[in-house]
Amino acid sequence: MSSEINGTLVDPELRRNPYAFYQDLRDNHPVCIMPQTDFYMVARYDLGVEVMKNFEDFANSFPEGQTSFVNFDPEADALLAEVGYGRRVPTVVFSDPPLHTKWRKVVSHLLKPSVVKGMEGKVIEIVNLLLSQIKGDGVHDLVQAVFVPLPMYMLADWIGIDRDDYPRFKRWSLAANYTLQPPLSKETRLEYARTIAEMQHYLVGMMEDRRKNPREDMISYLLEVKLGDERPLTDKEILSLLETLLVAGNETTTNAMGNALLLLTQDKALEARLRADPELIHPFVEEALRLETSVTGVFRRAVRDVQVGDVLIPEGSKVFVSLAAGDRDERHFEDADKVRLDRPRMRDHIAFGHGYHNCIGKDLARLEMVNFFKVFFETFESFELTVPLSEVKYHPLMGLKGLSEMPLRLVHAKEKAA
Repeated sequence: MSSEINGTLVDPELRRNPYAFYQDLRDNHPVCIMPQTDFYMVARYDLGVEVMKNFEDFANSFPEGQTSFVNFDPEADALLAEVGYGRRVPTVVFSDPPLHTKWRKVVSHLLKPSVVKGMEGKVIEIVNLLLSQIKGDGVHDLVQAVFVPLPMYMLADWIGIDRDDYPRFKRWSLAANYTLQPPLSKETRLEYARTIAEMQHYLVGMMEDRRKNPREDMISYLLEVKLGDERPLTDKEILSLLETLLVAGNETTTNAMGNALLLLTQDKALEARLRADPELIHPFVEEALRLETSVTGVFRRAVRDVQVGDVLIPEGSKVFVSLAAGDRDERHFEDADKVRLDRPRMRDHIAFGHGYHNCIGKDLARLEMVNFFKVFFETFESFELTVPLSEVKYHPLMGLKGLSEMPLRLVHAKEKAA
């Protein structure tokens, strides 16, 4: 084994193409302290699954006295409590069984497979709407034109907020994802606290409106549902859950769609196969999720001294399970760096996490991705990236990988253009 770790996730250039770095970690440092941070990183698939399944030793809650795993700032917390409603309380995230199980029940029945399948018509309608707004052949940014608004429109309709407000939510979402970013300056942490407060006041206003004017939406549902069939939710809990759903439900899908399409721009033969047989879009989406995992990792906290691989992780330590590194682990996936549309156990990847905290919205994300590609192929007969792959712009998040821009030269299919 090599003695030094060559790189760190804090480096934005490394995060653009981290796969050689992940390979070195899996081979030589499968469990290690990430340089320039205070957390352990787990880079192998089997070890990552072991940690995510073991909620008794690895909690999904923060270290005592803190409100985040990264960028914790008591001054920013105090500011948010002063101008807003304070940091989120544990709901479906930042909690463990049995509390997590109760919260998961609150949300999961609204996203069970049969319900999600019933959303397909709406997804197709929104994709057609967004793609129809791309006028003429030429260069267009697919991130802003489609990948950002698609999941936001779905969430807006589901939760009960105005679609036209989605640009504000994207700005709020970046601030709320402060825990997934590299170390931030004091000024930025305070700025983010003020921005999150804006979102909280907006959501509280929506809650007040639904008390007077109930609708068939998530907000009205949360005002009536009981936690564990025992008690109504508090206003703070409802606000925290709405913040979580809005933030987690849009960034991840936006990034996953962009990552998948970028992968396709580099393989015209693969594109031709998908166009010739749209049923292959389903396995392609699974492989894209695995190869370009948009949620690069999840944090846990060691509640006692725990052995992981050859490393003893001390009690209280922060642990970052690298989903992105695990999803390319050749110990588990044959031809791990390649798209294989016939891969056995296609959904073995951990792009949506693993165990009791796997992503509740995974089926909706898949639905959005599959139907985007189906309609996209029907709408455009060709597409190509207009900048070198090395110049593609990514956003700054450490825990999420996604494009901030995606300029494509698009040529409409003749029947669509007509």
